[in-house]
Amino acid sequence: MISIRKATSELDRLNASLRAVVEVYENAILCTWQYAVDLNPADVIVFREHLEAIRQRIPRDASEEDWRSTQASFRGELREYRDKAIERIAGFQAEIRNAAEAMHSFAESVAASGSDHEKTIQASLSELDQTTRCESISEIHEIIGSVRESIVSSVDQMSQRHKMVIAELRDELKLLHKHIETQQRTAALDACTGVWNRAKLDSHVASLLEDSEPFCLLLISIRNMKRTEVRFSRKVREAAIQALLQRLSRALGQQAPVGRWNTASFAAVPQVEPASAIHFSQDISRRLSGMYSIQDEGLAYEVPLEVTTGVIDRARGSDGSSFHKKLLQLSEKLAGA
Repeated sequence: MISIRKATSELDRLNASLRAVVEVYENAILCTWQYAVDLNPADVIVFREHLEAIRQRIPRDASEEDWRSTQASFRGELREYRDKAIERIAGFQAEIRNAAEAMHSFAESVAASGSDHEKTIQASLSELDQTTRCESISEIHEIIGSVRESIVSSVDQMSQRHKMVIAELRDELKLLHKHIETQQRTAALDACTGVWNRAKLDSHVASLLEDSEPFCLLLISIRNMKRTEVRFSRKVREAAIQALLQRLSRALGQQAPVGRWNTASFAAVPQVEPASAIHFSQDISRRLSGMYSIQDEGLAYEVPLEVTTGVIDRARGSDGSSFHKKLLQLSEKLAGA
């Protein structure tokens, strides 16, 4: 009896150790997902989707070979993302080198212009030195007048050139700022719907988690997305989703950010108290579910969208990793609903 009890105790201990290992490994993948360096939003989205797939496949009661396979997949994803990051950084470095070369060329141009004016002024000063050897007052006045005109002309040319250079630089900076702003806006938006993409949404949630204030996150899942893909064209489906998002925006208010969570789901951060969050989520589900009338090339379509929602709240000062875990669990639940 003693040996059986001892063996049972040892087995329980090993099972507890295995559960702890699985949890630690899962948290390691979750932390990698959460703190991935965002050099390119599209790469981050794909990387996180692959990590989530690996996390879902973590073997609880599997052989050593299964664990090694999971480890190889995890390592492969990290290596591939590292290679993409290195390529992206190399691109940044090339852009910086090109900008530095352009500024160097600009500086040389300005220096060359300054050198020409310096020669003119030196010649004028040499001419002015001749006055020390002149005895005629009229000749001295003539030389001084000539030198004065030459210097004034040179100064005027330098002033005009510098004004033109400054104006050109200001125009270039304005264009550069507009280009950067456009790139930033484009990088943060979902191409199909115009709402935030997953990377921007994750960034916003991360900033909220850095603060100690409580907030709620609402997930909206279109349950029959695959069926609509069979029945309707892409243009009609996208128009129906746009109509759904407009209805959602009216329900949430213009200040509530909305982003695309995945192909069939969206997320929002509503201004609602945690105590009423569940009732609010149910109300949103009722408002969004139903028929959407879409016109396309003179034809009318009735697109039914079945919407299910869920909400999680972050209590004041609670841990960010636990929030992400609950968020992923809610996403999985809605996807399987």
